Amino acid sequence: MQQGYTDVNDQGLNYQFRLYNRHNFSSGRFGEISLSSGFISGLGYRSQLTPLAYRVAQPVFGEDNPLYAYAGLGVFYNRPLEVIAPDDPLTVEMGRGLPTSSFWDFEGGFAPFIPFGLGLNVPLELGTDLNITAGYNQTLSAFKFNDREVPKGFWGISIGLNFNRAKKDYTPTPLFISTVRDAEIPSKNWVQPLKIADIKEPNISAILLKGLNQRSINFDVLSSDIQVQDQNWLEETSLIISLNPGNQIHIKGYASATGSNQVNEMISESRSRAVWLALAESGIELQSIAYSWYGDNNPVSENDTDQGRYQNQRVEFEIRSLDEAEAPVGQLESSGEALSVEINKPVADTDDVQFDWLRLTGDNTEQIFNLVIELMANRPELQVFVGSVSNESWASLRLRREFDKARSDKLTALLVERGVDPTRILTHNPYQSEIPETFRPFLQQGLDQQTLIIPFNPSENEE
Repeated sequence: MQQGYTDVNDQGLNYQFRLYNRHNFSSGRFGEISLSSGFISGLGYRSQLTPLAYRVAQPVFGEDNPLYAYAGLGVFYNRPLEVIAPDDPLTVEMGRGLPTSSFWDFEGGFAPFIPFGLGLNVPLELGTDLNITAGYNQTLSAFKFNDREVPKGFWGISIGLNFNRAKKDYTPTPLFISTVRDAEIPSKNWVQPLKIADIKEPNISAILLKGLNQRSINFDVLSSDIQVQDQNWLEETSLIISLNPGNQIHIKGYASATGSNQVNEMISESRSRAVWLALAESGIELQSIAYSWYGDNNPVSENDTDQGRYQNQRVEFEIRSLDEAEAPVGQLESSGEALSVEINKPVADTDDVQFDWLRLTGDNTEQIFNLVIELMANRPELQVFVGSVSNESWASLRLRREFDKARSDKLTALLVERGVDPTRILTHNPYQSEIPETFRPFLQQGLDQQTLIIPFNPSENEE
């Protein structure tokens, strides 16, 4: 709904209802076609106005900045309804208004106009936005399609607001473990004294390993980005895992009941995979870590408060023996076959690797990964870039970022599982970085979702 004035001296607001379809060109830049209908009135008239317009919006201070400017071109139909003449004796009996048009005629004026102004698009939770625009619509009277009168222009402000309560800070309870050595043990007449030599050295590593069962990592809403304090803790966890080679850490991802079942399942999978990748990148053998996800099942708190939802947005750990673990992943091996792959250019794009949410679909997926893995085995000096960019117009910026990260992590995990060293994989994380300038030219305009898998030689890129 749009509200606006035709003149600063008007006594009331005019209203228009507006239907529009938005499509994205790139992150933050979009085009929009709209059809509006409503009333417009001035000091002595009242008309029905029906504009049809197309406008292009561009971020003002960078792609991720919510402030944008827009401009476009359109045409409107202005149908006069009545001339308001409160002091004219000829119109007093007609309710101070003189009708000028019936409902079915087309006696109004057609004219092109130029809309321009500023807007603010702030993503909120659950894929909703706070959208505020303020602008002016300038009529091109010299190019009007007939000799009927049309307004010189009108300006308006539109505001859409989805209420959202701020998330309260919640810090999970840390795990504290203390040990006592060489303690003085009091003796009683009825108790056999215990010698210090009988006290066994405590297995600190085993104690810490069991303590993982009481530890969890929490995430912001609609996010699988690991927070700094948890990244530091995962580095310590990798040391604990390496000291216990006979065990496997099972990583379990969960979501709060914030979004739809599909969104919650996607977020929980992305969270568990993000932790799995962080441990794999730290050098942990893949047979010692595994992950699964459960959507919004098994909540540990109520979902009707911010703190409760934050506790449910988590990753938990479970200790398994290697006897219960999955079979280890095969090593990266080369068959020595010649490959027709051009270095520094994509092996896959959106036509080859398709996602149904986070499920890979398409017949060429396995062929693409076999090709990349074979190339990485033949050329140990190469690295591979993995990135995903989504421009779904229905999703908020936060949700689009989560799509990008989840899809990139999915492809990275598949490469790691097939034996590619994580240090040789450069993964696009939209929370922390943009697509590198070296690979940005390969992005195709007008696609809702794109996937880039690009083998590259770091030394050539530096040159």
